[in-house]
Amino acid sequence: YGHRIGDQALVTVGGKLMGYGKKYGTTPNRSFFPARFGGEEFVVVMPGINLKDAAQDAENLRAIIEDYNFIIRDYNGQVLEKGIKITVSIGVAELENAWGDVAGERLLDQADKAMYQAKTAGRNRICLAQA
Repeated sequence: YGHRIGDQALVTVGGKLMGYGKKYGTTPNRSFFPARFGGEEFVVVMPGINLKDAAQDAENLRAIIEDYNFIIRDYNGQVLEKGIKITVSIGVAELENAWGDVAGERLLDQADKAMYQAKTAGRNRICLAQA
């Protein structure tokens, strides 16, 4: 659909992440920090959450995004097409204390590998990093 529509899709996904984060923030002892991390990639950091719980949150987010009916609008806001589905492939990883000084890099690398595993396995799914 082109860059402009791609930008609208990124804003939509970012909005879904922010909305989930606001709801998530009402749960005691839980933090949720979404950020755009490159072209069409986002990173969500959830301090203190184990891999199993993070995977459940990732699946919740995947379903929320998939259920959304994306609408393409022209520059004047007129609807050009509606009912378009956006899907995401999500890699989930858990920080390992043994990684020491390179923990951040290793965490991103593990999540990235898991995301590509999700894409290879057919997209629109989550995959967990292999420790």
